[in-house]
Amino acid sequence: MMCPGRLVTIMAISICSCADPSGDASWDLGQPALLHPKAKTAAVYDESAVVEFDVGFDDRNWKAFQDAWKPKKDTSTWFHCSFQFAGVRFLDAACRHKGNPGDADVEKKPQIIVRFDKWVDSGRFFGLRRIDLEALPSFAAPIRDRVAMWALRLGGLTAPRANHAWVTVNGQPLGLYQNIEVVDREFLEQRFDPPIGNLYEKTDGSWSLQTNGDTGDYAAVFALEDTLESWKHRGAGSSTPFLEKVATLVDVPQVLLESAAEMVWPVWDNFSNGGWNFYLYQPAAAKPMVVLPWDFDEVASSTAPFDANPWDFVGHMTGDLQPGLGYDLRNLLFERDDWKQEYADALVVVRDGYYAAARQRTQRVCQQIRPYVEMDPNSYGTLQDFDAGCKDLEDRITARIEFLKSAL
Repeated sequence: MMCPGRLVTIMAISICSCADPSGDASWDLGQPALLHPKAKTAAVYDESAVVEFDVGFDDRNWKAFQDAWKPKKDTSTWFHCSFQFAGVRFLDAACRHKGNPGDADVEKKPQIIVRFDKWVDSGRFFGLRRIDLEALPSFAAPIRDRVAMWALRLGGLTAPRANHAWVTVNGQPLGLYQNIEVVDREFLEQRFDPPIGNLYEKTDGSWSLQTNGDTGDYAAVFALEDTLESWKHRGAGSSTPFLEKVATLVDVPQVLLESAAEMVWPVWDNFSNGGWNFYLYQPAAAKPMVVLPWDFDEVASSTAPFDANPWDFVGHMTGDLQPGLGYDLRNLLFERDDWKQEYADALVVVRDGYYAAARQRTQRVCQQIRPYVEMDPNSYGTLQDFDAGCKDLEDRITARIEFLKSAL
């Protein structure tokens, strides 16, 4: 693709990138303060450019990959592929589908996970184990994850980096994707010192260890769940013992700030809703856990409306999907007046600070990616739909701010 931008030199490799047309250096705002930055990864998540990726398949694997997409998506099978960025190609990668299997019939382009350590444990590409390429069919303007994660990072939370990528398969365009940093060991190595702790993820009702799979344990998350269950069934008993216990298990100020940030947006199926889109990280044995946000693709939408109650919104965690750990934990913390006030104060700080700044960020991101949406053969709507989608997010942020001013 011919890029209307400038040439940037990264690692002595000249690549074409489409820079922000304003030339404003504030693209750097919201970048994480990495304790141990890996220079190579910065190029992959450069927000001042729409990066360019090419995924390669031989004929057999490309057909198999397509057959695993429709009519119902197979998200468990890996296919041999290659991956190129900045003139460097990783030949022995693995690709699989991602996303809701039920979305396959409405998807115009597959959402893809690219893995570099599937066939060889030591496999890394630009310092990464995986690339996560998302293109949700629900929105004509594919910006929510990127803008929301930027805002969280600007507020000091440990959130993934995200930018946009123009993706081709064997040189033929698939289209525009959000390129979202994967939360894994490489993520931790850049942000925690030392990065030796247990990273927990809960899927399908069960916890899994994303680090220390052979040596780690589940003592911390099981203790947290047991504490919350005991508190909910305490009857008329005091909450004090449970509050004291939970303060040893989680970083309370961090949990309150994370919860406030999610509720200001608001989110739909994440930690503060009692959903599953989050990670827990225990930096070391006997250290309190922190919440790492994940999957903000539905924020500030019809499913997470501007007038959602910041104290009690559960999104779609209703009916058979009863709110879980994050919701219960937040309500237990509210049993202490000072922690409840800390949460209330955080709502105001988020509302008036980096959440308000997300409106301008939305404008700038939309301006940056608009030429790519226009030439995307698999875009979810017309260019007018895209423009309307960008304005919709701005309007929802504005409406949310006004609602929270009246509600808090």
